[in-house]
Amino acid sequence: MKKFFVFLFLLPSLSFALGGGDWYEKGNGGFVVMCDEKALMVFDLYEAQVRYKMSFDSRALGSLDERIEYLLAKFDKHNKSRASLYRRWYKEFFQEAEFIPNAKFNPTGDIGFGYIPKNCSLEQVVFQRAPNILNQFRYVINLDLWQALSIENQAALVMHELIYRELTLPPNIHESSEAARYFNALLNSEQFQKLSYQQYILTLQELRFSKADYGDLIIVVGEKKLEGGWYKIPVDFFDQDHLKSATLDNVQNFKRGKFVYDSRCAAEATDVGTVVSFFPQGQIRLLAIRQTFPDLCGLPYFDYENAETKLRLHGTRWSFNEAGQLITLAGDYNVNSEVQIAFHLKGIKFEFGAQPQIIIPLLFNFDDNERISEFMLGTSACFDPAEKTVRMNATTVGSNIFFNYEGLEREVEALGACLIP
Repeated sequence: MKKFFVFLFLLPSLSFALGGGDWYEKGNGGFVVMCDEKALMVFDLYEAQVRYKMSFDSRALGSLDERIEYLLAKFDKHNKSRASLYRRWYKEFFQEAEFIPNAKFNPTGDIGFGYIPKNCSLEQVVFQRAPNILNQFRYVINLDLWQALSIENQAALVMHELIYRELTLPPNIHESSEAARYFNALLNSEQFQKLSYQQYILTLQELRFSKADYGDLIIVVGEKKLEGGWYKIPVDFFDQDHLKSATLDNVQNFKRGKFVYDSRCAAEATDVGTVVSFFPQGQIRLLAIRQTFPDLCGLPYFDYENAETKLRLHGTRWSFNEAGQLITLAGDYNVNSEVQIAFHLKGIKFEFGAQPQIIIPLLFNFDDNERISEFMLGTSACFDPAEKTVRMNATTVGSNIFFNYEGLEREVEALGACLIP
């Protein structure tokens, strides 16, 4: 295992204070440590060696592309969506970059705490800011310093910009590069591959990242409070590598058989989330959706179909078995003058027409073949034989009626007849 090449001795420290101001105004930057007659080193790698005592991962140094892909591939074990995001940004990196020769950049005030030997200096190599009237390019790069960097340092500098770019986007807006530098240092170290999934998630929470992955799901691990400060979203584990429960990110799409989760929340929609719990080997056991979710995002659905019936079921509470089959679907439907409930089973229509706003609970249970075995209406109902329609009653919400699918016709006919107005 190769250690970082030590070319600096730790002397009395020089600290850098965080500058204030809006990120749009100040942008952010990537720095190198410069000492007389010594090779330049990206500040992140210097801190990895001196401040955090990490061991450098010296694999894949043949070219910049090779090194970047090697670093991004490290995410594939725990966080493929982050790897995909960074790959997309790296693909565009040099089209969005302007290289300036014979220049010295005024440093941005986003360093936070850090130290270097007193006989050395920090030099800014990259200035990053979203393109606008002030700067045509996202990345403005000091050409002379860039060309003086080794492959591993160029790669570390690029990764710093990609990581920090994420951390300046809502909801994880950072005003200092300190967390980005640590994460970049860790990524470039031998220690990164040794992280368990739990250690990786806890690291993201400590560094105030907002999102992570669990399999094909995107989960939320932290968010900025409306009143200021940062809140760590609860994440529970069975063991070092398996989640017990978490909160899903607002925007994502996934399928489990005929079940479809297609959340379309706006990025600014906060405090919505779906709580998901798992079986020990990672399969979804339960999805519990907050009451505010449907109006903002659109409910998940299950397309139910057999020889007699075809309908789309929505709900806010979904239970699955370890084989991924749906067991129970429950929903508290917010019915009003515009939102109505209507579905067909065995040629019988179940209807809750336009009413003043009211919450009505529905529940469906399924057998091992995902066929409806029984269901419940959280209201009283009557039967209109002429229209073959069960009409639910808005005045008696809370009166539960259970129907067995096999005996549905008989149980429906046993309901009281609807009064003709």
